[in-house]
Formats: sequence, structure tokens, C-alpha cells
Amino acid sequence: MLRAVFGKEQIACGMAADIDQYVILGADYNTFAMRRHDLLGCPAIYELDWPSTQTEKLRRMATAHIPRPRNTRYVAADLN
Repeated sequence: MLRAVFGKEQIACGMAADIDQYVILGADYNTFAMRRHDLLGCPAIYELDWPSTQTEKLRRMATAHIPRPRNTRYVAADLN
């Protein structure tokens, strides 16, 4: 919960400062980009996570007919 609150506060501060990128490390099944329709287009959101997790997340989104947000990039990465 604290991580989510902190992230929301940081994105609000960043938007006020005209940031153009938001990176979520270890995104897992995070739904931030899908919940924040007010951020469509700006900033660019990068979700970094394991390749298998990214693949499964995108598969589940497709199965549920959830479109990929156009400002989100899914980046497969080994975070070790």
C-alpha cells in the first residue's frame, strides 16, 4: 500500500514538473497504466519485469480484451 501511495505522489509531482517518462521496476501485474486514463499520451510509461511475467500479463490482458495503453511500453528485463 505504501509503495502505491508513494508512486501516486511521485507521479503527481512529476506531472507538475512536466516529466515525460515513468518507469515501474518489477511491474509484475501492476495495473497503473490501465487505471490512469488521465495519463494517456504523457508521460511514457515503461513497465520492466521478467520476460515470462510480461508475456503472461499481456496474454491475460488479451484474453480479458483489455487494450494496451498506447503510452505504455512493456520491457522484458532480468532485474538481478
